[in-house]
Amino acid sequence: MKAIQFSNYGGPEVLETVNVEQPQPENKEVLIEVHRSIMQTR
Repeated sequence: MKAIQFSNYGGPEVLETVNVEQPQPENKEVLIEVHRSIMQTR
C-alpha cells in the first residue's frame, strides 16, 4: 500500500511516497479505504 510520510517539518517538498504494509484492524476496529484526499498548504 502506498502512503505519504514526512520526517521533517517543512512544506510540500518534505513529503515522500513510500510503500507500507496494509494495517490489520484489531477487534472492534474497522479499516477505511480512502480513494481520494486533498491537502492544502498555506
